[in-house]
Amino acid sequence: GDETLEALEAGSSKLLDVPGIGPKRAAVLAQAFAEGRAKHRVMAELRGLALNASQAHKLYERWQAAAIERVKTDPYALIGELRGIGFETAERMARQLQIPTDSVVRGKGVILHLLRQGLREGHTCLPEQMLNEQLLRLGLSEETSTQAIAELIENRRLVCEEESGAAPPDPAAPSPPENAGRWYFHPSAHDCEVQIGADFHRLNSQQFDAAATPDQVMAAIQRAAYQPDPSQLRAVEMALRESFSVLTGGPGTGKTTSLRLVLDILEAAGVGPIRLASPTGRAAKRLHEATGRQAGTVHRLLGWDPIQSAWRHDEDDPIDAAYLIVDEVSMLDIFVAAALLRAVPDNCRVLLVGDADQLPSVSAGAVLRDLTHSRNAPQTRLELVHRQGSGSGIVLAAHSILQGHPPTTSTADSGDFFITYPENPDDAADLIERIVCERIPERYGLDPQTDILVLSPMYRGPLGVDALNQRLAQRLNPDGE
Repeated sequence: GDETLEALEAGSSKLLDVPGIGPKRAAVLAQAFAEGRAKHRVMAELRGLALNASQAHKLYERWQAAAIERVKTDPYALIGELRGIGFETAERMARQLQIPTDSVVRGKGVILHLLRQGLREGHTCLPEQMLNEQLLRLGLSEETSTQAIAELIENRRLVCEEESGAAPPDPAAPSPPENAGRWYFHPSAHDCEVQIGADFHRLNSQQFDAAATPDQVMAAIQRAAYQPDPSQLRAVEMALRESFSVLTGGPGTGKTTSLRLVLDILEAAGVGPIRLASPTGRAAKRLHEATGRQAGTVHRLLGWDPIQSAWRHDEDDPIDAAYLIVDEVSMLDIFVAAALLRAVPDNCRVLLVGDADQLPSVSAGAVLRDLTHSRNAPQTRLELVHRQGSGSGIVLAAHSILQGHPPTTSTADSGDFFITYPENPDDAADLIERIVCERIPERYGLDPQTDILVLSPMYRGPLGVDALNQRLAQRLNPDGE
């Protein structure tokens, strides 16, 4: 009755006076009540630190009564520890705890936040000047930032690499060279960078005999539906000779054709098992359709376990392959690339395929682009575009863009590339309508409803996808049929 709470608070001795409750049950009830009361107190205090019920519950489940002390000591240390605890939440807790804006505790939290944010934006590290400017903008003095950086480095929560650059002309000159600088890494990104470099060196240093005989190569070429151009032949020879190689080239240069030829030769020579993989399921499906061979995602190849957040295959349990081909490598970030190369055994050749001029991966790093810039990575770049004719303005425009020059309109009567610069968005939209509905159909005999595709990089505005779709629909299908 009314004395229930009083009896529970008094402990097991008081509960023994209740008929039907023995010593064991009394002890269980008393302990459960004490734990519930302690949890309620901790949860109430956590809620008072600008945390919602879910966040408070997660903290209590992780550290029980010690959660309050952890939050008060360093709320920023919770970022990354628990899902749902981000930088904005840590900032709210810090304000509630009256942690000064210009403090080392906050400085360390802000630095790690900026590095994590950089990783999400694709950057493996931040240059010193950029980091300092952002810290100053967020209310941290140079003195505080310097101390925060030093403590993070000491605790291995931050990695700094110094680029010495070229030596100054005068060895006694006090000023460093202009291109000297420091670069700050999140430890996870730095570990991946180092791992990729070490595994690249390991795989690139392996010695193999040629994967196929000249007769086997010649027979496969003669069987091929398309005869390879000189750059494709060089790519095939490289893939059969090297232990680690990179094949790159723009759209239509014959990467897939070269890949099919390599696979035909490897199979004729009895090399196996051969594993094909791509970073995404869609890319793996295209690889399977283009080659006629089984292909899967890199995650499936490595045995990704989403529950444990771990890879099944690594250096201790490598993949079973004698030849590994990975397509669309421009999509690989440093984290997946490090896991992939780590799981490749010494007796396996590696061929990485992709367009180094495509946008890099969504996550951190530009693995393929960095490999193509390395003088130590055996590589072949396919130059000849086969999808358009040799005099195509599209091909010429693509090469101009790659070389850093603005493309120009085709001047020949058979031109297929045109560029124009309208005065304003409305004029551009009018021009697009005329091109789609009048000029292209009249010039090339194409059906604007089935043969023409309009691409726009945005959804809003006169030139956005929505407005253009509505405009073209009114012109081409006014009845909405």
